[in-house]
Amino acid sequence: MPLHDALRCDPDKAVQAREFYGSMTTLRAEALGEADMARVLEALGLDPATLLPDHEGADRLVILRHTLMNPFLEDSENGISYIARYFDFLAGWVRAALPSTRCVSAAAAA
Repeated sequence: MPLHDALRCDPDKAVQAREFYGSMTTLRAEALGEADMARVLEALGLDPATLLPDHEGADRLVILRHTLMNPFLEDSENGISYIARYFDFLAGWVRAALPSTRCVSAAAAA
């Protein structure tokens, strides 16, 4: 399951069924222009030559949108960092998708 599917709201499940929610949008060269798309890919460290031209999604860059809507991002009284938990959640999805990739947890990086 793609990460954006795991973050999407499912009307058939209780809101509490997911740990975090997010949405996605796409950036397409046809809308942005080839030169600006190349600039964005370069800024992200993505080599356009490594993109899969025959892949269904090769014409766009998927952008995940996230808003952490918790007024208590740091709960130092209980030792909870919601930002770190969120980054750990995302890192777990990256590890599952790319098993050969090493990810550092946000908590360990802090």
